[in-house]
Amino acid sequence: MKTLRKMKVINWHYFDEEEIAFGAATMLSGHSGAGKSTLLDALQYLFIGSQTQTRFNAAATQEARRTLLHYLRGKIKAEGVQY
Repeated sequence: MKTLRKMKVINWHYFDEEEIAFGAATMLSGHSGAGKSTLLDALQYLFIGSQTQTRFNAAATQEARRTLLHYLRGKIKAEGVQY
């Protein structure tokens, strides 16, 4: 069985370049808006590799939903304003 040991995220949403190491059990934690869902979405896209089968930011409200384009261009929408 193959084991995921680390992940490098480059230009994904608001991560310029970040490397995350994984152990036997790894917990993602942080404040709201820290990027936990963003990292999980990057992993999901890596493993599935299909926009039609990937549901980004699944727990978010309809207004905060994201697409691959949002992640690649770093687009966000907060309080009705798109950045």
